[in-house]
Amino acid sequence: MDKMAAASDISDFLGVTVVIPETNEQYSPLVQLVNQDFWEVFTFRFVSGHPFTEADVASTLPKAILSESMAKRFFARTDVVGKYMNLDGKDIQVCGVVRDASTATPVTVGEIYLPIHFCELFRMFPDNNLSGNIQLYLTAITEDDVEILRSEVQEV
Repeated sequence: MDKMAAASDISDFLGVTVVIPETNEQYSPLVQLVNQDFWEVFTFRFVSGHPFTEADVASTLPKAILSESMAKRFFARTDVVGKYMNLDGKDIQVCGVVRDASTATPVTVGEIYLPIHFCELFRMFPDNNLSGNIQLYLTAITEDDVEILRSEVQEV
């Protein structure tokens, strides 16, 4: 295995909301919880900033990557790296802004991308195999590795 991307759409499950500053409108964005490799497995174009770093994930500081349309909706611009937004009572710092993802690849579509550790449900039982709905996407270096991965996944 080369890389393993993890993603979990928590929007419907947790009902996350933000309040848009200009209008005081409560808005429920499409939130994706992702790991670091997500940004290497899937191709995104960063308008500004960068993906989560290892240090970001290790520190468990609340960082977010916004879609371009979410940045414009919330901040009325896209150069917002370092700015904070309030998501369900938690202040989250923006570390990147990406072009909106195509709905042709639903797993990549999101308005706010957060590190998986952001969700307390995934931290409550760290040794428990039942963590929730997390989808994994594996990449292989060679064609032989694809077959090895396929058989390991089928075995599990």
